[in-house]
Amino acid sequence: MGRPTKYDPAMCDQVIELGREGFGKAEIAYELGVCRDTLDEWCRQHPSFSDAITRAREFSLGWWNKQGRAGVWAGKDFNAQAYSLQVRNRFPDDWREKQEVQHSGTLEQLIVGSNEEKE
Repeated sequence: MGRPTKYDPAMCDQVIELGREGFGKAEIAYELGVCRDTLDEWCRQHPSFSDAITRAREFSLGWWNKQGRAGVWAGKDFNAQAYSLQVRNRFPDDWREKQEVQHSGTLEQLIVGSNEEKE
């Protein structure tokens, strides 16, 4: 048998509040005194905890967005590069710099420098 779980349903409210302060998953785990894997396990075992983690992530994204919006007007005190690095790494699905390339048609093999081109 493994160790007794530290899980307490009251943690759900704490997790949501940490998200409201911009905390990420690693920081939440740290505050709860557990590993990130433990958070994942609790999410699988406790639907209410899973919901709390999901809400915390959304609230954290909102907190970071708000910081960026305020920072734009903060003048030279705002470190846009550090902010950009934070949000791109914390929220890659929402903030990644991406390029989408669509290709249609067919690809033909081109032989560059063939004898036919030299004639």
